[in-house]
Amino acid sequence: MTTTIAKDDHVKGDAHARVTLIHFADYRCPYSAAAHPVVKATLSHFEGRARYVYRHFPLTELHPAALPLARFAEAAGQQGFFWQAHDFLFGFQREITDERLARFIDELGIDPARFDAALESEATTRRVMRDVESGKTLGVHKTPSFWIDGKLYQDEWHRSGLRDEIAAALEASDGLAR
Repeated sequence: MTTTIAKDDHVKGDAHARVTLIHFADYRCPYSAAAHPVVKATLSHFEGRARYVYRHFPLTELHPAALPLARFAEAAGQQGFFWQAHDFLFGFQREITDERLARFIDELGIDPARFDAALESEATTRRVMRDVESGKTLGVHKTPSFWIDGKLYQDEWHRSGLRDEIAAALEASDGLAR
Protein backbone atom coordinates (compact mmCIF):
# COMPACT_ATOMS: atom_id res chain seq x y z
CA MET A 1 0.00 0.00 0.00
CA THR A 2 1.26 3.43 -0.85
CA THR A 3 -0.25 6.85 -0.54
CA THR A 4 -3.20 5.61 -2.60
CA ILE A 5 -6.40 5.94 -0.62
CA ALA A 6 -7.96 2.53 0.10
CA LYS A 7 -11.70 1.92 0.14
CA ASP A 8 -11.68 1.33 3.93
CA ASP A 9 -9.26 4.14 4.86
CA HIS A 10 -10.56 6.62 7.41
CA VAL A 11 -11.02 9.78 5.37
CA LYS A 12 -12.38 13.23 6.22
CA GLY A 13 -12.91 15.97 3.72
CA ASP A 14 -13.73 16.43 0.07
CA ALA A 15 -12.76 13.48 -2.10
CA HIS A 16 -11.70 15.99 -4.77
CA ALA A 17 -9.58 18.14 -2.45
CA ARG A 18 -6.34 19.26 -4.06
CA VAL A 19 -4.11 18.08 -1.19
CA THR A 20 -4.20 14.85 0.80
CA LEU A 21 -2.75 14.63 4.30
CA ILE A 22 -2.11 11.09 5.52
CA HIS A 23 -1.47 10.93 9.25
CA PHE A 24 0.19 7.96 10.96
CA ALA A 25 -0.32 8.00 14.72
CA ASP A 26 -0.43 5.92 17.89
CA TYR A 27 -3.27 6.40 20.41
CA ARG A 28 -0.83 6.01 23.34
CA CYS A 29 1.90 8.29 21.97
CA PRO A 30 1.90 11.64 23.77
CA TYR A 31 3.23 13.37 20.65
CA SER A 32 0.38 11.93 18.58
CA ALA A 33 -2.09 13.20 21.18
CA ALA A 34 -0.47 16.64 21.12
CA ALA A 35 -0.66 16.68 17.31
CA HIS A 36 -4.38 15.84 17.30
CA PRO A 37 -5.70 19.39 18.00
CA VAL A 38 -3.06 20.85 15.67
CA VAL A 39 -4.24 18.57 12.86
CA LYS A 40 -7.89 19.45 13.52
CA ALA A 41 -7.16 23.19 13.45
CA THR A 42 -5.02 22.84 10.32
CA LEU A 43 -7.74 20.89 8.51
CA SER A 44 -10.32 23.45 9.54
CA HIS A 45 -8.11 26.18 8.08
CA PHE A 46 -7.87 24.32 4.75
CA GLU A 47 -11.47 23.07 4.68
CA GLY A 48 -12.46 21.97 1.20
CA ARG A 49 -8.90 22.19 -0.08
CA ALA A 50 -7.32 19.34 1.92
CA ARG A 51 -8.59 15.92 2.86
CA TYR A 52 -7.38 13.91 5.81
CA VAL A 53 -6.59 10.22 6.04
CA TYR A 54 -5.87 8.64 9.41
CA ARG A 55 -3.76 5.48 9.59
CA HIS A 56 -2.86 3.47 12.65
CA PHE A 57 0.81 3.12 13.55
CA PRO A 58 0.87 1.64 17.07
CA LEU A 59 4.39 1.63 18.46
CA THR A 60 3.81 -1.52 20.47
CA GLU A 61 7.37 -1.80 21.74
CA LEU A 62 6.93 1.58 23.46
CA HIS A 63 3.18 1.51 24.08
CA PRO A 64 1.83 -2.03 24.61
CA ALA A 65 -1.76 -0.73 24.84
CA ALA A 66 -1.54 1.03 21.45
CA LEU A 67 -2.61 -1.97 19.37
CA PRO A 68 -5.67 -2.76 21.54
CA LEU A 69 -6.71 0.91 21.34
CA ALA A 70 -6.35 0.92 17.54
CA ARG A 71 -8.52 -2.20 17.49
CA PHE A 72 -10.99 -0.40 19.77
CA ALA A 73 -11.29 2.45 17.24
CA GLU A 74 -11.74 -0.02 14.40
CA ALA A 75 -14.41 -1.96 16.30
CA ALA A 76 -16.28 1.30 16.98
CA GLY A 77 -15.82 2.18 13.32
CA GLN A 78 -17.60 -0.97 12.24
CA GLN A 79 -20.73 0.59 13.73
CA GLY A 80 -20.07 4.03 12.24
CA PHE A 81 -18.30 5.57 15.24
CA PHE A 82 -14.66 5.61 14.16
CA TRP A 83 -14.17 9.38 14.34
CA GLN A 84 -15.89 9.63 17.72
CA ALA A 85 -13.61 6.87 19.06
CA HIS A 86 -10.59 8.53 17.43
CA ASP A 87 -11.29 11.88 19.11
CA PHE A 88 -12.12 10.19 22.41
CA LEU A 89 -8.90 8.14 22.49
CA PHE A 90 -6.72 11.17 21.83
CA GLY A 91 -8.78 13.49 24.03
CA PHE A 92 -8.67 11.24 27.09
CA GLN A 93 -5.35 9.54 26.40
CA ARG A 94 -3.99 9.91 29.94
CA GLU A 95 -7.31 8.96 31.53
CA ILE A 96 -8.19 5.79 29.60
CA THR A 97 -9.50 3.01 31.78
CA ASP A 98 -11.57 -0.05 30.99
CA GLU A 99 -14.49 1.61 32.80
CA ARG A 100 -14.18 4.80 30.75
CA LEU A 101 -14.01 2.78 27.51
CA ALA A 102 -17.13 0.81 28.50
CA ARG A 103 -18.97 4.03 29.40
CA PHE A 104 -18.00 5.55 26.03
CA ILE A 105 -19.43 2.54 24.17
CA ASP A 106 -22.62 2.73 26.20
CA GLU A 107 -23.03 6.51 25.76
CA LEU A 108 -22.76 6.26 21.98
CA GLY A 109 -25.26 3.42 21.83
CA ILE A 110 -22.79 0.99 20.30
CA ASP A 111 -24.10 -2.58 20.26
CA PRO A 112 -21.81 -4.24 22.82
CA ALA A 113 -22.07 -7.77 21.39
CA ARG A 114 -21.17 -6.60 17.87
CA PHE A 115 -18.45 -4.40 19.29
CA ASP A 116 -16.88 -7.25 21.30
CA ALA A 117 -16.99 -9.56 18.28
CA ALA A 118 -15.30 -6.91 16.13
CA LEU A 119 -12.74 -6.16 18.83
CA GLU A 120 -11.69 -9.81 18.99
CA SER A 121 -11.82 -10.37 15.24
CA GLU A 122 -8.66 -11.23 13.33
CA ALA A 123 -10.02 -9.04 10.53
CA THR A 124 -9.83 -6.04 12.85
CA THR A 125 -6.21 -6.80 13.70
CA ARG A 126 -5.39 -7.28 10.01
CA ARG A 127 -7.00 -3.91 9.24
CA VAL A 128 -4.77 -2.16 11.79
CA MET A 129 -1.68 -4.04 10.64
CA ARG A 130 -2.37 -3.07 7.03
CA ASP A 131 -1.98 0.56 8.12
CA VAL A 132 1.25 -0.29 9.94
CA GLU A 133 2.66 -2.05 6.88
CA SER A 134 1.71 0.88 4.64
CA GLY A 135 3.57 3.17 7.02
CA LYS A 136 6.66 1.01 7.02
CA THR A 137 6.56 0.85 3.22
CA LEU A 138 6.42 4.65 3.15
CA GLY A 139 9.36 5.04 5.55
CA VAL A 140 7.41 5.91 8.68
CA HIS A 141 9.30 5.02 11.85
CA LYS A 142 7.85 7.37 14.45
CA THR A 143 4.60 9.03 15.39
CA PRO A 144 3.18 11.34 14.45
CA SER A 145 4.26 11.16 10.83
CA PHE A 146 2.56 12.77 7.89
CA TRP A 147 2.47 12.30 4.14
CA ILE A 148 1.43 15.41 2.28
CA ASP A 149 0.72 14.71 -1.36
CA GLY A 150 3.23 11.90 -1.58
CA LYS A 151 5.97 13.53 0.49
CA LEU A 152 6.95 12.30 3.96
CA TYR A 153 6.75 15.12 6.48
CA GLN A 154 8.11 14.54 10.00
CA ASP A 155 9.22 18.05 10.86
CA GLU A 156 7.68 20.87 12.88
CA TRP A 157 4.02 19.89 13.05
CA HIS A 158 3.45 21.64 16.38
CA ARG A 159 4.16 25.13 15.16
CA SER A 160 3.15 26.42 11.77
CA GLY A 161 5.15 23.71 9.98
CA LEU A 162 2.26 21.43 9.07
CA ARG A 163 0.13 24.36 7.97
CA ASP A 164 3.00 25.82 5.91
CA GLU A 165 3.68 22.47 4.24
CA ILE A 166 0.02 22.05 3.24
CA ALA A 167 -0.04 25.63 1.95
CA ALA A 168 3.06 24.87 -0.15
CA ALA A 169 1.43 21.71 -1.51
CA LEU A 170 -1.67 23.73 -2.43
CA GLU A 171 0.51 26.32 -4.14
CA ALA A 172 2.29 23.55 -6.06
CA SER A 173 -1.04 22.07 -7.11
CA ASP A 174 -2.12 25.51 -8.36
CA GLY A 175 1.02 25.62 -10.49
CA LEU A 176 0.29 22.18 -11.92
CA ALA A 177 -3.28 23.19 -12.76
CA ARG A 178 -2.14 26.12 -14.91
